[in-house]
Amino acid sequence: MAEIQMQVYEEIKREDDDHRYDDLKMEEKKIKNDHVVVLLWKKWIKTNCLALTINMLTTGIILTVIYFIVIAPLRQKLADIDMRLTAIEKQNGTKLRESENVESTNLGGKDTSFMVIFQEGILPTTPKILVASENTTRLSIRYFNQNKIQTITMDKSNTEYNLSKSVLPSVGIHMAGVELHSDEGINVYGFSLGAGVSGGYSSMPTRFASIKYIIPTLPAFYSYKNMIALTPCYQNTVVSINLKLKSGSVAYDNKQYSNNETIRIMVNKYDTFQLSTSSDLSGTLVTSSKPVIVVSGNQCNSAIPINIRAGDCNPFIESVLPTNQLDSMFITPYISTRLNNTVRIQAVNSTNLTIKTGKKAISKTLNAREFLDFYYNTISFISSSEDILVTSYPHGLSERKGDPFMMTIPGVNQYLYEYDFVVPTGFDSYISITVQSDATDGLFLDGNSLKSQSSVFSISEGMNNFSTFSLPISTGLYRIEHKKKVRFGLWIYGNGDPWDGYGYPAGMAYKAYN
Repeated sequence: MAEIQMQVYEEIKREDDDHRYDDLKMEEKKIKNDHVVVLLWKKWIKTNCLALTINMLTTGIILTVIYFIVIAPLRQKLADIDMRLTAIEKQNGTKLRESENVESTNLGGKDTSFMVIFQEGILPTTPKILVASENTTRLSIRYFNQNKIQTITMDKSNTEYNLSKSVLPSVGIHMAGVELHSDEGINVYGFSLGAGVSGGYSSMPTRFASIKYIIPTLPAFYSYKNMIALTPCYQNTVVSINLKLKSGSVAYDNKQYSNNETIRIMVNKYDTFQLSTSSDLSGTLVTSSKPVIVVSGNQCNSAIPINIRAGDCNPFIESVLPTNQLDSMFITPYISTRLNNTVRIQAVNSTNLTIKTGKKAISKTLNAREFLDFYYNTISFISSSEDILVTSYPHGLSERKGDPFMMTIPGVNQYLYEYDFVVPTGFDSYISITVQSDATDGLFLDGNSLKSQSSVFSISEGMNNFSTFSLPISTGLYRIEHKKKVRFGLWIYGNGDPWDGYGYPAGMAYKAYN
């Protein structure tokens, strides 16, 4: 019995050993399989890492080759093109402008809608409009103080129209001015004709009215006031006038305002607001919630100190260009019979200036809203790092032959290659032209060449070469053009006897914004 039990035990033990052996064998096989899998994964990872490294190196080599073969030469070509464009810009005396919001430039200068306003005078004057149109045009006139429209016809023989004196404002808000609409493009000039107190300006088309202006005036002459007048293009326009005053204060609505204080008013369409003060308002900033038209000037001024002036004082008036219609390069024109001229440069933002008169050049830095005055005789060159406003004040003449006047100087980039313009009655008038020196022989006035001019004054600065000349002209409508479509500057001005004078630019190219 014991022997049988021992045999049974041994058989059971052998079966257990066999099972244990099989389990070990299976475990060994599993371990070997896992090891193979690990080896395969390691091999796959190494292979892919190597392939990735090779691809990255290959890509780097290809990109390097592309850069040196394609991109680097292309960049060099672009740099060469940019240098050539810069040279062309300098040669042409113009600057190619880039602006995301600039839509186009109105190279024709003319338009169909205008709002014409004036300033308060010191003596009676006849306010009028001068209309330059190549063809007969129907012009509708709406006086601000009347809710009706009258229509007139203007043509080559009928270029001046007298307005009601209701267009002349006084201090405060009044319905004083006219709105004009024509059936084709015209140039319009606002003009006040009076005995020894005349003045005029080139009216900016309504569609170029804007919301920011920097004001040019001069120190007051005796008790005569400096003035700002403005009219909005839309109802419910909020206007802010931030004063720039060297001394004194401005009174409005029973309150005194000092330097850097702001006058705020609400003005509606067909209202004209006028502000007057004995302080110099140069650098005063006008901003508005909607576009406005602005004029500024003086009741009567001589442009130079009393102790050295010639002639009498004269009313100054000019349409103020908005800050988005300014430029950075200017040529001041030769003004026949007026060899003494004051130029005021008005900065909007901080800017670096270069001014050349004759062979003398100076550099100057102006801070925001500062101004600089200088004198010139025949021609001068002005350039700036930022857009500026430039105004000329030709001095008066002795022996009652002519009084001073105020005249905007458009920049080189604002020139046109053709103009229709009007010369007013009652003056010994002239036109002045500035043009690239190599293009003086392409100008034609009513079809007649102007190439044979005896007194031509020229100036050069870098690659900019400009010339200017002046010639007498009689009353009436004219057309001047450059046959090669070279753009040039044009001004009309005149002397009155006794003691009178006027001047204004014939027109300009306006920038149109979105």
